[in-house]
Amino acid sequence: MDRYVDFIALIDLWIISNRGLLSILSLLFAILGSLMTSYARARAEALGIKMMGIGLLEREERLILILLILLIFIVTSMDAVVLYGLLLLALLTNVTAVERIIMAVRSLSST
Repeated sequence: MDRYVDFIALIDLWIISNRGLLSILSLLFAILGSLMTSYARARAEALGIKMMGIGLLEREERLILILLILLIFIVTSMDAVVLYGLLLLALLTNVTAVERIIMAVRSLSST
């Protein structure tokens, strides 16, 4: 269910954005980062590696950031807020996924 919620929240952001090419690419990379963050944690934990608290933007932080973007958009009515928010989400979710993958590889190679 977590992945459905993430997907729906990101699609909501995209719907209210200007839907240009940069917006679409940001959405796709934000979805990719969100899915890979969740997958990296689930896969690592299946291998016995604790991932709680690993990464810059965990699920709770992602949802809080999405809510903040929506609130700022509602107050300002500026499409740029959503576009920059999607860009930020795309960057931070992928950084988090890479952090988790690196941590898992290090943990596996040290055993």
